[in-house]
Amino acid sequence: KALMIRLAIPNNYIQTDVSANVTLALLVDKDSKKVYNFFPVTLEFDKVNSLALNWTIVHPIDEESPIYGFSEEQIREAKMEVLLYLRGFDQHYSNLVLKQTSYTINEIVFDAKFEPMFFRDEAADTTQLHIDKLSDYKHTPA
Repeated sequence: KALMIRLAIPNNYIQTDVSANVTLALLVDKDSKKVYNFFPVTLEFDKVNSLALNWTIVHPIDEESPIYGFSEEQIREAKMEVLLYLRGFDQHYSNLVLKQTSYTINEIVFDAKFEPMFFRDEAADTTQLHIDKLSDYKHTPA
């Protein structure tokens, strides 16, 4: 199992030295009150040298994960929010770019896998990125 976030650069610009940090916010009981705790999580890869197509950022849900062993219901009860921080160098603007975003529990899809979004065009000898497929997924058996 894994938590996955997919992203792409929406124009033809290439970003280099792109790094990602992901933090999970979870509502926990503390001194008889519900408070959010923040957990930085490990990623399979937290940096790519060049981002020209798309990148699926993957947090393996293993023994090191703060949500290891949680059911979907427990994750929903904890009102998990995924906080994503990206940093990279935009070659077009010759500048460092930063992006922060978050995904609330209502935006998280459980038991799903992303569909491919780039395809090899053998006739044209190119790879085509279909940005309109960025959020396409299919459900997988639990």
